[in-house]
Amino acid sequence: MFQCLAGGTRTGAAIDDVVTNGFNEQSGLRPLSEGAPRVLIVLTDGQSSDSVAQPAQNVRHLNLHMFQDTCCRCSTLARA
Repeated sequence: MFQCLAGGTRTGAAIDDVVTNGFNEQSGLRPLSEGAPRVLIVLTDGQSSDSVAQPAQNVRHLNLHMFQDTCCRCSTLARA
């Protein structure tokens, strides 16, 4: 278990960034037609200081399977 640090956790912005910049064919994402699973694993240090609702919806729209976990005891992060 890790110690929680002060500061904001912008999980929504992080999800948006990885979906925009990481989950595209230019970055190596295989087309849906190839049948490869699309998985996003989110590790966070606590409750997000921004909204994760829209980013989570964007993840579902792209047929990504998202799993999240926290690495400290200070989290009250709910599933999006």
